[in-house]
Amino acid sequence: MPKISICDAELYYEIYGKGEPIILIAGLGSNHNLWNWQIGDYSKYFQCIVFDNRGIGDSSLGSIQEKDYSIDLLASDVSKLMENLNIEKAHIIGTSMGGTIAQSFALNYPDKVITLSLHATWPKTSSRLKLFFNTQVMLIEKLDPETFGMSMAPYIWSEDTLDHRFYVIEKFRKANRDNKNVVSNKIYKFQVRACNNFDVFSKLSSISCPTLITAGSDDILIPSKYSEQIHGEIKNSKLHILNGCGHALIIEKAKEFNNLTLDFLKNKGKV
Repeated sequence: MPKISICDAELYYEIYGKGEPIILIAGLGSNHNLWNWQIGDYSKYFQCIVFDNRGIGDSSLGSIQEKDYSIDLLASDVSKLMENLNIEKAHIIGTSMGGTIAQSFALNYPDKVITLSLHATWPKTSSRLKLFFNTQVMLIEKLDPETFGMSMAPYIWSEDTLDHRFYVIEKFRKANRDNKNVVSNKIYKFQVRACNNFDVFSKLSSISCPTLITAGSDDILIPSKYSEQIHGEIKNSKLHILNGCGHALIIEKAKEFNNLTLDFLKNKGKV
């Protein structure tokens, strides 16, 4: 189980394929297995690095307290991961909370970014999002992991997926059970606090690397208007809305998503 040390914590990571490096950053409460739907296609052309965010999965928390667990800290962890793997520059990809980490990384470490990909994410945590996250913290304290996951389902999957691609949801749930992808209440609270304090909207115009932004047309958790806001601030960006997808757009229409994003990555944004 490969790990790198960062201060008094350790990050678990896995590497697939060869070529220019891609760093894939998972979202709230998720471990590296969230990217299982991309690894097979991406690793044909790139070196793919997936990892568990601090305190998630097989990555330890270290001595960090809740007040210090921030999106900037998680972006710093990505930088240290790259340094330990002797990676000078990489394609930085994040979904949902992973997209906030990717934004922070691009702002704090611009020289380490080849391209930036932001999926189903947001530039500033609104009052509505804070209410949702805080409600989830209350629920996770009262429900077992599987029931809590079910409580999230209406916010994650589109109606089109529920009606016509339910096998995708079943495959996702089975993968979570097989990989024991369960986040502790403590770390979930830490991550929610980090999300609630996230706001880089006023800084986004300084990002100059080629950027791909995607959103699900039917995402009720992180509506596409947030992706439109990011697109409006980053000049060298492209926005693509995937029809019939909710918040789990990287899974719901994985083949369409992979083809779209690979075109961007292989051409370094020149599409």
